Amino acid sequence: MIKQNQTNIDYNDEWYRNRLRSLQAVDEMVASLAARLEHHGIAEDTYLIFSTDNGYHVGQHRLQPGKQCSYKEDINIPFLIRGPGVPKGRTSQVVTSHTDLAATFLKIAGAPPR
Repeated sequence: MIKQNQTNIDYNDEWYRNRLRSLQAVDEMVASLAARLEHHGIAEDTYLIFSTDNGYHVGQHRLQPGKQCSYKEDINIPFLIRGPGVPKGRTSQVVTSHTDLAATFLKIAGAPPR
């Protein structure tokens, strides 16, 4: 692959900044939700689960913004959970799949497995 030129680097930087700007609205919504849960006294009894459907690369490996490669930026995705019985501050390197989540959510909700 050819080296990225300054025009390409500037484009990727702006692309990344715009993604961060979009994410700010999500951060504000989550903060508002957490405040409401606290206000109603149910924060400690509520599961909050965050993930995404895929990773994303912006300029890594000299690639234009996208998500179609098997590099770690595209396949390693965040998964965060807090709630009853979830240890605070714990991290894990366990490999999982989103196909594992449906059964977990049903169990948390007390519903029978399907």
